[in-house]
Amino acid sequence: MKDLFELSLGREYSKSIVSGTYDECIQEACRLHDEGEDDNFFLKNSGQTMLIRSHTLEKVECPVCGKEARVYNLLMTHDCHGIPYRKVCPACYDRIMNDRGFDGEEYSEIDENLDYDY
Repeated sequence: MKDLFELSLGREYSKSIVSGTYDECIQEACRLHDEGEDDNFFLKNSGQTMLIRSHTLEKVECPVCGKEARVYNLLMTHDCHGIPYRKVCPACYDRIMNDRGFDGEEYSEIDENLDYDY
């Protein structure tokens, strides 16, 4: 049996818009956001409430493949030293991080441009 969630808009204790699975509620929140709703959403399940900020439902372009993805779906890649590098879609993340293990060019402290008196 799947957990049922309730999606509400604006305030944590406002009337629910839709009930269903997690994916159904997220899809409904995305649809409402695309139609111009810019308020935050709340997902309720078993007494717990999750806040879904409206900016995470925005559509952005993946910098690698150019496909459209939602901000909440983007994953952060890391460079060769583990420093966060950029956000990419899940397909690009798998390709980048599984092939080389890091994103960007490999560098060392020799490549840093620091003045001699730094």
